[in-house]
Amino acid sequence: MSTLRFGEFELEEGRRELRLRGREIALQPRVFDLLCYLVHHRDRVVGKDELFEALWPGVIVTEGSLQRAVSLARSALREGGLDNSIRTHARSGYRFSYDGVESREVTAPAALRPYIQVARQAYESSEWESAVAAFERANGEQPLGDADLERWAAAVQCAGQFAQAIAPLEQAVAAHTTDGNDYGAARAMLGLAQILFEQRDYAVARGWQQRAARVLASGERCREQGQLMWLSSRFAAADGKLDAAQHYAEQALEIGREIGDPDIETLGLNYLGVALQSKGEIERGAALQDEAAAAVLAGDVSPLVGGLIYCGVIWSCRNRGDWARAAQWTDQFTRWCQSSPLHNFPGTCRLHRAEVLTIRGDLTEAETEAKAVCESLQAQAPWAEGNAYHVLGDIYLLRGEFDRAEAAFKRTHELGWDPQPGYALLCLERGDVAAAKQTLEHSLQAANWANQQRRALLLANLVIVDLAANDLGGAKVAMAELDARPELYGTEAHHGTVLRARAELAVHEGRIDAAAAHLREAIQAWQAVGSPLNVALLRLRLAQLLVAQGKHHSAELERLSAESAFRNMGAGGLLGRCEALKRQVTQ
Repeated sequence: MSTLRFGEFELEEGRRELRLRGREIALQPRVFDLLCYLVHHRDRVVGKDELFEALWPGVIVTEGSLQRAVSLARSALREGGLDNSIRTHARSGYRFSYDGVESREVTAPAALRPYIQVARQAYESSEWESAVAAFERANGEQPLGDADLERWAAAVQCAGQFAQAIAPLEQAVAAHTTDGNDYGAARAMLGLAQILFEQRDYAVARGWQQRAARVLASGERCREQGQLMWLSSRFAAADGKLDAAQHYAEQALEIGREIGDPDIETLGLNYLGVALQSKGEIERGAALQDEAAAAVLAGDVSPLVGGLIYCGVIWSCRNRGDWARAAQWTDQFTRWCQSSPLHNFPGTCRLHRAEVLTIRGDLTEAETEAKAVCESLQAQAPWAEGNAYHVLGDIYLLRGEFDRAEAAFKRTHELGWDPQPGYALLCLERGDVAAAKQTLEHSLQAANWANQQRRALLLANLVIVDLAANDLGGAKVAMAELDARPELYGTEAHHGTVLRARAELAVHEGRIDAAAAHLREAIQAWQAVGSPLNVALLRLRLAQLLVAQGKHHSAELERLSAESAFRNMGAGGLLGRCEALKRQVTQ
């Protein structure tokens, strides 16, 4: 293998590393190959067709792919002051123009055993399980170098076994520290912080994040600084410090754009969108997340980052009740997952599909999906496991299977997720109004980003619970906040939920005609969402009001529509309500 030296860079082909003053510069595989090819053929202009054949043999790609690879290579070289080393020759191609290139052949060291060769080859081919097994065997023969330790950790994550990446990353921290490579050590620390954060080991995650921040405190703007800002945004959002989350995300976005790193730029875009939506700037935040998601589908970011972007977008859709947007992005990212070299995101794809199925009323299929995904999420994406149980709890609640719903909601809480408003509605069904009110108010006091994004949903349900508790004052306070902040419920689903709350408040005040009008408007909102289940629930409530007004024929039409929908959806627990109402209609 050979090492090419130019300026303060070393390009080591055998290890597939570009180093600047001893610090590895992360490059995507084809960007690395492009740089090697141009340096080797630096005595001439290399034509575009030749580069296409060398980098994408047998694959048809657009010229934009080549231009992007050149741009990323230039950005990497710019860090070492070689701003104009890759020159464009119009209508001809590209040439590496630097006179001081030194090349030396290096005999493979004795430590380079067969297993490490197998591991590296499998890694480059995206054969993650094979790479992980080979790296483990190679590390057993002789401790791996820092670059191979990071490859091992990346392979483990791409294989969907995040917890197993902790050991190689810890070793990478020690190896980089021994070599005096602060950037490499910080990069491994941030990798540990991210994994431990998603494993819900928050104290340990913060320790690694703070240690990385100290290492990078006086350094230059680089990818590691961008990673730190993005992770700091996630920590701040989880703590409910939304202004800080916005600030850190803006810093990550700025760094990503400044150094030409699409991964950091897209992560910054995504989490800036999260922070803004949590603060009530829904339209602006959603637009930023859509932009980040489009970058993933365009192939501009690495697969692991793509998966993070996807999850961020779908969580925001879910929290805001934007089910139409969630369904569109889920369809797009399901296709992306199928073509991606990752193994760790199909589980979350299925979970989000289960949520959409629940909203549509396909309860049997939704339950099958949610139950199937629980076990895989425990290993592949433990941070999402609690939400799978939340989905199951909602399904069981709708079916009237209250014991199973309670168990699912309690498991949701154990796993660090808020089971509201489902748990409060379960308490209400069982007649425990005090528990429903207390737990829902507790959720509204939480400042974390998820509950802030769901604030309209929680407030609307608090109105209903307060009225059940004969707390008209509390219901009016909650409704007043909704009236003052209409941006919180800009989606049809949340608008429909708020209209239901308005209807219940009108009933409590004796304004039955107004209540019926609100319910009819809510039915239209949920019909626009495409949720026959919620439409049926509202029709049943409307039928109850019509009975109270003595409008039995109209009530029976609404009741029959609801009963038919519940039967078709397998919502057996709700059929009893229809039967009880039927007896009132026929009296």
